[in-house]
Amino acid sequence: MQSTLYDANLGSSLKLRQIFDGGWRTQGNPVIARSTAGLDPAEIYGGRADPVADFQSSDLVTILTNIDPAAGLIVSDTLTLPFQKRASAATYAAGANHFASSATKALVVVTNISTARDQEGDDSPGAMATLEAHVESSDGADPLTGSSGNSLAATAFVDQFAMGPVQVNGTTVTDAVGFRVNPGIEVYKQYTESLTYPTLVAIRMRTPTIEIDVEDLDSFANSGGFGLGFSGLTSTGCFLRRRLDGAQFEPDISAVHAKMSFATGIASVQTIRGSGHDDASGTIILHGKALSWSATNALP
Repeated sequence: MQSTLYDANLGSSLKLRQIFDGGWRTQGNPVIARSTAGLDPAEIYGGRADPVADFQSSDLVTILTNIDPAAGLIVSDTLTLPFQKRASAATYAAGANHFASSATKALVVVTNISTARDQEGDDSPGAMATLEAHVESSDGADPLTGSSGNSLAATAFVDQFAMGPVQVNGTTVTDAVGFRVNPGIEVYKQYTESLTYPTLVAIRMRTPTIEIDVEDLDSFANSGGFGLGFSGLTSTGCFLRRRLDGAQFEPDISAVHAKMSFATGIASVQTIRGSGHDDASGTIILHGKALSWSATNALP
């Protein structure tokens, strides 16, 4: 029987909800052995594998509150990705009937958070985050397990966010139409001897950036704040508005909105382009030294 996605468990006490896409990439590579000048494989072995779970989720309250933009989240008491089995002539199966895949230890990092003005409407999930869970093996053996006959805890909806104002050096960027926040975490992996699965997963370096799409081309004039070269950063703030059920958004003064920011760094204009009768736009990239975020901010 077919199945669908369900809430993931990032450890025993933290659930990631509102997942729109997710699953495992096992990334296993065979080792092919051949005889002298042999055209066909003589023997085939299991080679290096690099299992990674990835998710796209709009559960930004959980993500911004629990996953550090620089250190990620260490899961040491089982990461589980369950799937919900369908039921014939009904909706979903009840009770202990579901498949689940899990790993004992993983490093969870956010790869990007994105939003756009034209993303809103209909049943859009709003602002989205993409995450990766890099699995570590204690002994080089396969760290993934799959099981059937699992029960599922009740799911729940947390909150949804939409694009808010963007500020650079204390000034609101006019006609910003989208932004992408990239923590820039590079994950390092070490394998023991010739064993198949990584026995060490760690952070190698970080290069965080924020990309801002802008339709007001005056922003790129020398008097507009950016020019066409580099300009210094003294403060930034990319905000997401928290929606309010039964209305539109929470009040601006309520400390429930999301903010992603750099304190210092440099800005550079990446592109300025137009096409036919469509509005021209440009992209500004902010290069920061340290990225911070939270979901407890008032809007400027």
